[in-house]
Amino acid sequence: MKRASVIKFKGTNEFLLHSTSTMKEGGGINTEPYIKLEASVSNDDLFKNLMKVLDSSKMGVSRPKDFDKSLKQYLNAVGLKDHEDLYKNSVCVTVVNRDGTISFFPSRNEGMKGGFAILAKDKIEISEKNDSTEITKALLDAFEKSI
Repeated sequence: MKRASVIKFKGTNEFLLHSTSTMKEGGGINTEPYIKLEASVSNDDLFKNLMKVLDSSKMGVSRPKDFDKSLKQYLNAVGLKDHEDLYKNSVCVTVVNRDGTISFFPSRNEGMKGGFAILAKDKIEISEKNDSTEITKALLDAFEKSI
């Protein structure tokens, strides 16, 4: 299983992408690469970067000794000052590639306290064998369902 998150800022239409790796103890954690894409990104580049972060997802990573330091590294890499900035006017789609099926999970932005809550009923699934245009369309359609 491979996982990633794609965050889109509604005001600027910029994207943040990162891998989500599974820790030995269970649960997911943001992991590199951390990619920021401008609003003018082509669908082809969006697809390539999505595949890059998905492919970089790992299973069985060690729990960070210092979550705050790990979070700061992520925020610095994507050009944000505070953790709160991640939730300002943004939506997130969680992407999971399992057994040849890519699932896109839209979310509801519940701010710092609740994070991005997955809207499982609105999931979009597509075969990983589909072409890049169809996969990117599924991602963008999932953003339309995010609130």
